[in-house]
Amino acid sequence: QGAYARIIAQALRDMGYDRSARVLEEESGQQQQPPSVAKLQDAVIAGDWGDVEAVLGTFRLDEGSERACRFAVRRHKYLELLLSDNLPAAMEVLHKELTPLCHDAPSEAHDLACFLVALSPDVLRHRAPWFGGGGAEGRSRLLAALFAALPPSVR
Repeated sequence: QGAYARIIAQALRDMGYDRSARVLEEESGQQQQPPSVAKLQDAVIAGDWGDVEAVLGTFRLDEGSERACRFAVRRHKYLELLLSDNLPAAMEVLHKELTPLCHDAPSEAHDLACFLVALSPDVLRHRAPWFGGGGAEGRSRLLAALFAALPPSVR
């Protein structure tokens, strides 16, 4: 039974049904992911960026990986704010959260600032193909990028 539950849970995750996979794991007693990874997953899917960064802080990543993860999260947050036409909040994220992470590569901040003048959501999506267009697809891509940066011991 346990092997079947793990296989089904993985298939559910692959299809994007992360909560269903966790329920199956709980009911079967076959937990596949550590609780901290499940918390990270929930926070990313919900767009709770403060929780995402808090959970990332518990993984003890090396400085470069932690910076890359925080940058990816904040960049995603910024682009979602742009897509929702919340320019004041997007500008605040760019100025207060992203720019300090770009001190070694000021061109990154400049490239992100250029998104402020994107003519439409389609132009924004075209200029940022890694973003995935926002919504569930974009958050799933972000989650995959974050998982890739985690040490194998916690994935």
